[in-house]
Amino acid sequence: MTIAGIYLAAGAGKRMGGSKPAAELLPGISLGGRGLNALLASSIDAAIAIVRPGDPLGWLPEAADCDPKLRIVFCEEAGLGMAHSLRSGIACAAAAGHEAAIVALADQPFVTPALLNGLANVWRSSPGLDYVISGLGDASLPPVLLARSLYASVAGLQGDQGAKRLLAEPGMEGRIMPILESTLVFDIDTPGDLQLAKEIMSKSKKSNTSQ
Repeated sequence: MTIAGIYLAAGAGKRMGGSKPAAELLPGISLGGRGLNALLASSIDAAIAIVRPGDPLGWLPEAADCDPKLRIVFCEEAGLGMAHSLRSGIACAAAAGHEAAIVALADQPFVTPALLNGLANVWRSSPGLDYVISGLGDASLPPVLLARSLYASVAGLQGDQGAKRLLAEPGMEGRIMPILESTLVFDIDTPGDLQLAKEIMSKSKKSNTSQ
């Protein structure tokens, strides 16, 4: 049972004033690059990064250039909303024959390989599930694993609709994987969020240096 990773990095970044993947967290560490590194370091079988047409891809980590798991897909309809990027990624996963896909966002820099592996392991232990989603308290958040049974439904999404709306449909069988640390699923939408992420990164780097 193979699992693809779909990395959504095609957002317009309107509230950020520019491309979110290219935003710098620390010198030499981009927002989009950090999340992609986590996806590539996980147990997924393939990674599909969905980007906007014309993206110069300067945010890609150096190691990604030679990683055989990675495929870059330019989504011509990215400007129509997130649903179109997701549809593009799911179509690629379906065409390659993957039985499930983990959808990760380029604006969640603190997602870890362990978190992604956890979603995969839950599904592999119960492959009849339609989805496995991260849960923080009462909230269900990305990353989320979507089984092949949901691929056709994803193809019908429009505009800024996300996969989450499909999970509440009658007959869906899924599981919530609890997340104990809120930072893991912190997402960056505004310059203020980016500044907070920079502070978290800086504190973590200082802590690791002092140990």
